[in-house]
Amino acid sequence: MNSLSIAILVACAACVFNTAAARPAKHLRAKRSTKEAILGLPGNICPSGYTKISTQFECAKVGNLNSESLGWQGTEKDKSWPSGCYHCRNVNECTDGTWFNKHSTGKANAGARPWCLKSTSGGTTLPTMLLTPTPPPPPPLSTISGKIMFAGDSDIEYWKTGSSFPGSTNVGVGGWTCNNVLKKIDAHLKQNNPEWVVLVCGENDLWGASVDVTFQRFKKIVAKINAFGARVLYMGTKPEPDTKSLHAAYWQYDAKIRALAAASASTGVAATAAAAAAAASNRPLLTMVDVYQSFEAVGNNNDLYRYDKLHLSSKGYRLWTQWVKLALNANLDTGAVLGCVEWLSGRCVASTSGSSGGGDSGSTDGGESGSPDDPAAATDDDDDDGNDDTCKYVKMNNGKCSANAVVVNNTDACLNAARELSLPANKIFRQFTNQKRPPGCYWHKNKLWFNKHSTGTQSNRKGRKVICKVCA
Repeated sequence: MNSLSIAILVACAACVFNTAAARPAKHLRAKRSTKEAILGLPGNICPSGYTKISTQFECAKVGNLNSESLGWQGTEKDKSWPSGCYHCRNVNECTDGTWFNKHSTGKANAGARPWCLKSTSGGTTLPTMLLTPTPPPPPPLSTISGKIMFAGDSDIEYWKTGSSFPGSTNVGVGGWTCNNVLKKIDAHLKQNNPEWVVLVCGENDLWGASVDVTFQRFKKIVAKINAFGARVLYMGTKPEPDTKSLHAAYWQYDAKIRALAAASASTGVAATAAAAAAAASNRPLLTMVDVYQSFEAVGNNNDLYRYDKLHLSSKGYRLWTQWVKLALNANLDTGAVLGCVEWLSGRCVASTSGSSGGGDSGSTDGGESGSPDDPAAATDDDDDDGNDDTCKYVKMNNGKCSANAVVVNNTDACLNAARELSLPANKIFRQFTNQKRPPGCYWHKNKLWFNKHSTGTQSNRKGRKVICKVCA
């Protein structure tokens, strides 16, 4: 073989080697891009530092190869769904899996979530239509100043606040009403000395009390907290699938609190120098997170709740944690939405400066703001100490509620009744739906049971003792 033949063979071998080496490198790049893709929160935007996947080719790779994807479903052009690459899992009217929407803008739809890739300094710039402004990520906890106390009902008690808010205290109790919180708030404030109180109460009250009475209880709690020198972040009512009969009352209740927050910010009414200083600096004494509308904005799917369609799931609590961090961070002296009195889906929609979007922060129920001259105060059937002395829980050995009593048809109230009756139960042993069992809450075999059937059969058969609420 002459020298020319040898040179040709060497060149060919080098060509084959380079080609073989290039192929796995290309494969590794593709594999890395699909692995690094993440699912954003439900909506039409990616979190800060991430951008949407902009091409059908990349979207299909993610749909087929990413372990979080439920498969590649194809393309569409629909203004009702997120633009670009997105994913559905248990979303109404959307087949589970990854989709690519060619519509230029699209919009958020229920629980559909965008696929996102981490932004890089190099690479192809995404089209302008995909660069939708994104809300800031949850702030680092180190920027949240002051001690936080979480107070209220089961939504507070079941919330694992210790890990997300180190140094905070949680004094929530399942089944508690605003009336229960009102009785204990002074002691909790003295013991924990908070600068912020994250407050959840009212839903349990509305099973038996009017909107006006419940609001008066809430207003007294806020006044006590402000008088102590702390501020309140109220987490609004939830559009729970299991309490639709109460949703109209929820709306009215939240409307009154929304008006109270706006009024406290604008008037700066405060009982202590510390609270007055907070108001004077445009830091509201009461801020509201509109949970109801925020949950509806992401579809209010059942996965936001536990199996009972009443209490929050871990997914629901993740949203709450994010919204609380945003709200607390924004009310620092950092210039970040300073003075916000209402939050919706992680955005300030009403502030003391009046510069926020969302417009009307006033009442939607005829202008009632819960001021001292509010006629609702005259209808408050609580006495001045906030004690609801006219109602009590009883355990009926005959298995039936008397004529002046009602069945306890709420799980939180059932737990609260067990505590007041000193029954040895810290949880409901079993929940079910059975027409042949007593409706609602009852005691049997030294355990607490709850029957979701609307009527059931009131009977003491086999020693079942119905728990009833009696009001004078």
